[in-house]
Parts: sequence; C-alpha cells; structure tokens
Amino acid sequence: MANHGAGRRNGISSSRFTGVARRSGLHYIQAPYVAYRYSDGRQKHLGYFETEIEAAAARDAFVRKELEKRGFHPAVIANSLNIKPDDIPF
Repeated sequence: MANHGAGRRNGISSSRFTGVARRSGLHYIQAPYVAYRYSDGRQKHLGYFETEIEAAAARDAFVRKELEKRGFHPAVIANSLNIKPDDIPF
C-alpha cells in the first residue's frame, strides 16, 4: 500500500495511503474512509469503509485488476524476481 502526503480540503483529509481519504463530520461515523482511483483521467469511487486499512486494501485490489487487464500479471513478475505475488507493494 503506497503512502500519501497529508492534506485537507472540503471536509476530506488525506490518509497515509494513496487513494484513501478520511471524511469528516458526524454523518460519516459509520464509514469514515473513502477509497478512490484515478483511471483514464477520471476519478473512480471504490466505496466507503470503516477503517483506513480496509479502504487501502480495496484500492490495491482494484489497481491489481486494472493492471492485469492491461497485461501486467503479478505472478509472472514475482516469479522473475523470486518473490511471492503478495509481496508486490500495490
């Protein structure tokens, strides 16, 4: 999971993970984290989550699927690097 710089805008503050933000306000208590991804120049909403880790995992899963669609297969790369596919940091 990639780290991300801090920032705050319009009731949303950055998370320590890329593609994850914490929403502020009482109406966001149930699912305070949102995951998103920019794809083809557009922001894609991936869902609301109770924890920052759940949101980051959802974003990572989305990124892996997008890369596999474009021909990048983590198992092949991991094998060539002699590591497990789960050890690839995204």
